[in-house]
Amino acid sequence: MKTLKITSLLLLLLSFMACKKDNENNDAGKNNSVISVYAGAQLSMFIKADNSLWATGRNDHGQLADGTTNQITRPKKVMSNVSAVSSGGAHTMILKTDKTLWGVGNNSGGQLGDNTIQPSTIPKQIMTEVKAISTSINETFAIKTDGTLWAMGHNHYGELGDGTTQMIKTPKQIMTDVLAVSAEYNYALILKTDHTLWATGINEYGKFADGSTTSSKTPKFIMSGVKAINASIDASLILKDDNTLWVVGANPNGKLGDGTYDNISTPKQMMTNVAAMSSMAHHTLILKTDNTLWATGDNRAGQLSVGTMTKINSPQLVTDNVKSIAAGVDHSIILKTDHSVWLTGYNVYGQLGDEADKYRFLFKELKL
Repeated sequence: MKTLKITSLLLLLLSFMACKKDNENNDAGKNNSVISVYAGAQLSMFIKADNSLWATGRNDHGQLADGTTNQITRPKKVMSNVSAVSSGGAHTMILKTDKTLWGVGNNSGGQLGDNTIQPSTIPKQIMTEVKAISTSINETFAIKTDGTLWAMGHNHYGELGDGTTQMIKTPKQIMTDVLAVSAEYNYALILKTDHTLWATGINEYGKFADGSTTSSKTPKFIMSGVKAINASIDASLILKDDNTLWVVGANPNGKLGDGTYDNISTPKQMMTNVAAMSSMAHHTLILKTDNTLWATGDNRAGQLSVGTMTKINSPQLVTDNVKSIAAGVDHSIILKTDHSVWLTGYNVYGQLGDEADKYRFLFKELKL
C-alpha cells in the first residue's frame, strides 16, 4: 500500500511538472509571436508580443539601433519595451511602452531632435508622453498623448508646417487635436481628431488632394470624413470613413491602381471595403476588411509577390488571412492572422531577413 501511494505521488508530481512545462512553452510561444511589422527604405523591423524590437537590413548610419553600422541580414534583437517604430531614409524613431521617444541613425537635418546634426548609433531619448510617430527622409513627427503634433528636421520645403523653411533641431509644436500623421519626402499629411485632413510642404503632382499644385508652409485644410492617411513620396492615399480608398498624385508605375499609368490631379476612388494601405515609394499594398491582400504598382524586384517582375496598374489579389502590411521602397512585409511574417522583393541589404535571394518574387515566411 505504501509503495502504491509513493507511485501515485510520483505520477502526480510528473503530471504537474509536465503541465507546468507545457504552460511555460505556451507562454514562450506567445511572447515570441510577432505583433507588428515595419518597412523602412531598405530595412525591416518587427515587434514581438514581449515588446522586443528586432531589425534586419541596411544599417550604414546605425538606423537599426544595434550600436553599429554593420549590415544585418538576419533579424536581431535591438531593444526592449517597444510599442512602435518608424524609419525614414536613414534614421529610426522608436516609441517605448513608457511613451518615451528615442531616435537613432542619420541626423544631418536635425531629424533626431537632440539639438545637434550629429548621427548616433545608440538610441537617444528625445521626448516623453508620445503616442504616435511618423518619419520621412530628413524629418520626424510625433503626436503626444494630449493630441499635440510636434516636428523636427530639415524643413527645406516647409514640410514641418511651422510657417518657415528653417531647420528644427528640437521638437516644436505645430498643431493640436491631431489623431495621425504620415510624412514622406518634402510633405506631410495630418489627420485631426475631427477626421479632417490637412497637408503641408510641397504639393507637386497635386498630392495634397486639394485639386491644386499650390504648396504650403503651414497645414492646409483639404477635406473631411477621413479615417487614415498614407503619404507616398509623390502621391497620397486617403482612406475615408466609409472604407473607400482614394488616391491622387504621380502614377508612372501604376501604384495608384486606376488601370492607367497617368498622374491623377484630383482624388479618385480606387477601392471599397479597405481596412489599411501602405505605400512608401512606387508600389502599394492594400488590406481589405476581409483580410485579403491586394497589390499594385512597380514590381521590378518582385515586391508585389505575383511571381513576375511586371508592373501592375490595378490592384491584384495576392493572398488572404492578412492582419497587417508594410511597404518599403522595393520590398513588402505582411503579418498574417496566425502571426507568421512573410516578405518579398529586394534583398540586397538583407531586408528580407535571410541571404537566400537578392530578389524574391513571391512571399516567403520568415522564422524569427
